[in-house]
Amino acid sequence: MPLRAPTVRVTQRPAYGSLTVHTSTAQAGAPAQCRHVKVPVTEVVYRGRRAGDLDVVAWEIHSLKAGPAGHRVGVEIRVGPASVPQRR
Repeated sequence: MPLRAPTVRVTQRPAYGSLTVHTSTAQAGAPAQCRHVKVPVTEVVYRGRRAGDLDVVAWEIHSLKAGPAGHRVGVEIRVGPASVPQRR
C-alpha cells in the first residue's frame, strides 16, 4: 500500500498573516536503511505581514501514526523583520 501524506485541518486561522498547507515529497531522514526513500509530507507555512505582530495558529494532523483522534498543534508566532537578500 503506498504511503499517503498526513491530512491537516486548520482549526485556528492567523489574524495577521497567511497560512498555506500543501503536500509534496521529501527524503526520509531515519532510520538509516530508509534515508534514500522519498515520502509524502504535508507542510504548513506561515507568512507574516508586519514585523512585531504576534499571531496564533492551530491545526490538527490526521495520519496512520497519529491515529483516529489525530494530533493537535498550536503555535504562537512573533513576526520578525524581513530578511533582505545579499548581493554577491
